[in-house]
Amino acid sequence: MRKSTRLAHCVGVLLLIAIPAGAQVPKNAPADPKKLMVGTWERTDLPAQFRQVKSYTDAHFIWVAHLVADGKVVAAGGGTYTFDGKICKEKYEYGSGNIQEFVKKDPASFMITFQGDGWVQEGKTPAGVMIRETYRHAK
Repeated sequence: MRKSTRLAHCVGVLLLIAIPAGAQVPKNAPADPKKLMVGTWERTDLPAQFRQVKSYTDAHFIWVAHLVADGKVVAAGGGTYTFDGKICKEKYEYGSGNIQEFVKKDPASFMITFQGDGWVQEGKTPAGVMIRETYRHAK
């Protein structure tokens, strides 16, 4: 399989895997909703051979997905974001492979719902692909 085809397949797997969710904003939510996102998060709904970590500051996000066996990065991206307590909009400024195409697109818009020590992200990527991903605080 060609390298670009493998990368596209891995990104597709990472973007399309989903688990059910039903969550709300935490009762003790800070006055600034962005504070809910700040930190490092690990995606929990991937096959065991993949790991994805996503980090948010007050203004920026970055994520990387890699193969657990050898640490090879299969996809990465980042940029700026806004979050109003429900909707997170991510504007890509950089990315690997076909993620670079997202830089030219409008921000991705996701509904974020919180559950326990994590959250679920649902919406469309900048390429228009529907996703549903789950995250928890990285350890």
